[in-house]
Amino acid sequence: MAGDIALAVKILWLTLKMEWVRGTNYLKGLWLDFRGFIGKVLVGAFTGALSALQMVWHGLEVAWIETVSFLSTAWQCFVNLFLQSWERMKALASKVWNVIKGLFSDSINVDVANEQIDQALKQRLREIDQQTGQSVMETDQRRVSRRQQASALHEQTLAVLGQGYDDQIGQQQTERGKAELDAERALIAARQEWEEAIADAKRRRIESDGAADPALPSLSKLPDLDIGDMLAREADRIASVGSFNPAALMNMAFGSDAAERTANAAEETARNTKRIERELRDNGLTFA
Repeated sequence: MAGDIALAVKILWLTLKMEWVRGTNYLKGLWLDFRGFIGKVLVGAFTGALSALQMVWHGLEVAWIETVSFLSTAWQCFVNLFLQSWERMKALASKVWNVIKGLFSDSINVDVANEQIDQALKQRLREIDQQTGQSVMETDQRRVSRRQQASALHEQTLAVLGQGYDDQIGQQQTERGKAELDAERALIAARQEWEEAIADAKRRRIESDGAADPALPSLSKLPDLDIGDMLAREADRIASVGSFNPAALMNMAFGSDAAERTANAAEETARNTKRIERELRDNGLTFA
């Protein structure tokens, strides 16, 4: 309305731009939701797979520790049984030798010698049992220590995997929040630019409406004067004054129609003036 076509096109373009940004922000929101869902599923699946592998590995590790401990204990028991059997065989062989020596010599007391052999055997069997028990205890301690270390490493690994999952989800949420903030800022900037253009258009329209010279009022501000009536009255006045003119009286005496022609001319002039005034008013022009 202010006549600035460039500004009108700019406002139209900014309106389209603002709506475009709003539409793209909506689509970006849908994409961010989809990408966040897929990312969460993928990260969860990857973390779950690693956790499952870690649990399987931990189970195998625990089974290996228990197997090694069982085999070590079984070996210690086998060694204990072998040593005891060997000591008993040695004691039996010693007793047989004492009996053989007693057959050839009266100086050897077979019963006393065999009693000594039995006491030595018992002492040796106790030592073997103690050694076996100590070995089994050490084996069990190693088993418990390895189980504790394996459990601690397992829990630490699961914690690292869980923290990695939380970090990935947090990073995705941070990126999504930044993207949403950027989109909102773009929309605010587009709307602000659009509002500034609208304000500029309003300002220019006000300036355009008040651009007319106050010293040259328009027809709408002029008093409602009937110019045709004024000219007709002036013609009647001239005709009235002219009737007292000797020449006019003479013309009237001889039947002259000069006054009638003058009145007709004044009426025609009034009608033309009214027509001109009406056209001026209809076209919205002002007097210069």
